[in-house]
Amino acid sequence: MRISQQQIDFINTNEWLIVATSDIANQPRACVVIPSRVESDQLILSDVQMGKTNKNIKSNPKIFISSYDKDMNKALKIIGTAEYITSGALFDEIKEFESTRDVEIKAIIVVSIDSVEEASED
Repeated sequence: MRISQQQIDFINTNEWLIVATSDIANQPRACVVIPSRVESDQLILSDVQMGKTNKNIKSNPKIFISSYDKDMNKALKIIGTAEYITSGALFDEIKEFESTRDVEIKAIIVVSIDSVEEASED
């Protein structure tokens, strides 16, 4: 699934994402993150201190991501499949990028987008 350039811009403008996962017992967990990179078919998130979230992703890779703009009264809801990566070329690239923001990452989470939905109160 691909998201539009307008949806990419919406995520980048609003910056903060709410990321929800669940463990193998279906216990939910949510955290707030700033995406490292947004592409048309995937989001790349950085694990700075995702203790339970990273464990959830490893045991259950389904993930829900939401972005909301209060002024526009609009939300973007993304369902995807996450992969937890601790090494390799992409990891090194994102680690270098995050170091410019004074962030030390443990891993990256590459989220392949399965579906996307826009919601608003217009």
